[in-house]
Amino acid sequence: MAPPGWHPGGVVGRLLNHRMIAGQLTAAGAAIRPGRRAIDVGAGAGARSRVLSQAGMHVIALEPDAREAARLRASLGRRIDVIEAPLVPGTLPRDQADLVLAWHVLEHLPDVDAALAEMAGALAPGGRLVLAVPNAASLESRLFGGRWHGWEPARHRWHFRAHVLRRLLAGVGLDAIDVRVAGGWAMPTSLAYSLAPRLDHQLHPGHRGWSLGLVAAVAPFAAAARLARHGSQLVAVATFSAPVAEPDAARCDVARR
Repeated sequence: MAPPGWHPGGVVGRLLNHRMIAGQLTAAGAAIRPGRRAIDVGAGAGARSRVLSQAGMHVIALEPDAREAARLRASLGRRIDVIEAPLVPGTLPRDQADLVLAWHVLEHLPDVDAALAEMAGALAPGGRLVLAVPNAASLESRLFGGRWHGWEPARHRWHFRAHVLRRLLAGVGLDAIDVRVAGGWAMPTSLAYSLAPRLDHQLHPGHRGWSLGLVAAVAPFAAAARLARHGSQLVAVATFSAPVAEPDAARCDVARR
């Protein structure tokens, strides 16, 4: 059993998780600044929304699952705006967000192109879309084959490689696209659950303590894969640049005179 305060629901666990997520998002390229507007797509119970809100950002959290949305409202409902809805055309406010975050969301969605277009359309000029997906070209995927945790056939509809992700982002009008190979999710859980699928606490909650121990044990191996650019996760950052306005012909003519 984990020491008091160290389990994920404990005070110390929550603090460490908060700091870890903040560092993860900052490293990914999410510009977290007070007063800016952020949309957290697939917010879940609100771990990332909480980090953004506590940094002084105005946050809209989109979550289609009713139970997760209820948890989100209970914990953060007075500090953020919660939209309980799937990501479909017309869901998000247009041209407003400085940051749209989709952390391990894209692989679950039925229509990737429509989802990316909706997220891109929500960005204000200069705004960033930051997303993460499992890396289908990772060392883990090759070593474990069909046993790799990142496939998750019961939940994941799509699997991405870096060049595919770049093409998809460019296809919805985004630029300054950077796709990097990173490590596992919050911790090297992908490697741990590939080795022992039954320890995945999302599917088997009773094994949480053991799963955290295995995650800690495999951390050095996951770190080595990440440093070798073969990590289990892809992180992409893309920017919406406003189109340059065409010069007004009449104004130019007046200026020349």
